[in-house]
Amino acid sequence: MYNFNVGSEFMARKQITVKMDGEVWDEFKEFVKHKRERFKGVAGEEIENALMAYMEHSEWPNADIHREDDSQDTLDHRFDKGKHTPQEDPASHQHNQPAETDAYIASIKPEYIPVIAELKEHKQILRKDFEGILTRNLHVTSDKSRREHLKTLEHLHIIEPHPSVGYNILTVNQGKF
Repeated sequence: MYNFNVGSEFMARKQITVKMDGEVWDEFKEFVKHKRERFKGVAGEEIENALMAYMEHSEWPNADIHREDDSQDTLDHRFDKGKHTPQEDPASHQHNQPAETDAYIASIKPEYIPVIAELKEHKQILRKDFEGILTRNLHVTSDKSRREHLKTLEHLHIIEPHPSVGYNILTVNQGKF
């Protein structure tokens, strides 16, 4: 393992593996190749620089990045022009009294009540986290079942795919709760 100097301390290098949007990764690789004239051998350093710049921009560690009143959702930082506000269906249920809304949803599919209870905590949610909610509450085990439930909740206007990244990030329609 290699070490690099941070301040006056030597830190061990850490190998990581992450899954991310392929287009963002390809764009980042092109950026690094343009900047450094190569990618191999400098990728880790450039990822570190990007992460440090992101944390500095977010004023970490002093920032309260989990505030309820944040003007921009944490998941939405990289999509400046793609901010997504769910569009209310004018023909849909307009009275947003919680008990009335829960009754409306329960009348369609009662087993969705615990799923919706967890979704109320989010403005946006990663698809894998949404699938975890489905697995915990509905005990679904197949991808096909998860897709069917996702489509049902989308049809009910509870969730929508993010306009920039599609189904990787789901926007929760808070107006339905």
